[in-house]
Amino acid sequence: MISVDEALSRLFALSAPLGSETVPLRHGAGRVLAEPVVAGLDQPPFAASAMDGYAIRETDHRPGVCLNVIG
Repeated sequence: MISVDEALSRLFALSAPLGSETVPLRHGAGRVLAEPVVAGLDQPPFAASAMDGYAIRETDHRPGVCLNVIG
């Protein structure tokens, strides 16, 4: 039996990396990115939250307790 490193070396010797190409976004389904994608603009272009709410510690979760909103 051969080692994992030897097996990987043999497999990689049988293949070569493919080149990359630029395609329109609509033709990109099912493909793999050759480099990271970076957005040019924030969307939406203003500070927004998907939902509002409050977070409290479990120790503060008692009937009748009065909590301060800090942020």
